[in-house]
Amino acid sequence: MTMTDPIADMLARLRNANSAYHDTVSMPSSSVKVRIAAILQQEGYIAGYRVEDAENGVGKNLVLDLKFGANRERSIAGLRRVSKPGLRVYAKSTALPKVLGGLGVAIISTSSGLLTDKQANKKGVGGEVLAYVWQPSNVTYWSHAYRRSKRRRSNNRWTECCSQGTQGNTFTQRC
Repeated sequence: MTMTDPIADMLARLRNANSAYHDTVSMPSSSVKVRIAAILQQEGYIAGYRVEDAENGVGKNLVLDLKFGANRERSIAGLRRVSKPGLRVYAKSTALPKVLGGLGVAIISTSSGLLTDKQANKKGVGGEVLAYVWQPSNVTYWSHAYRRSKRRRSNNRWTECCSQGTQGNTFTQRC
């Protein structure tokens, strides 16, 4: 059976193994997957990787060694496949994506090979945005870190700013 999107399969296996606190995850190997694993190790998301012969003797397997913190904290908070076979996503060198304001990494396929968003920015190249990977944030209290005004003041009185909604969905909360 052929696989439609091997990169999405790799990210799904990695996400599932990370959620289940597995130490390693195995998958069929390819040169693109090995380069993605090298980027993940370089950025500190996984402990290591190796390519082994498959158990059935056909092909090779890529084995990723997952990385956890001192109290079994995950080093990967999320993975997202961006460019898919049905919808390719490209970014110019002047408009490279930033993942969570720089807390994550965008993996980009360029003419210079697979690069992170920071490396592609330094080289001044764009390409196909393959995936986003981000780590857990160290912010404990989001309500204190990201404050937004709950109300707007207009004409010396508090007004409702979200009273207009789509048909059937009217919002009565105050912004």
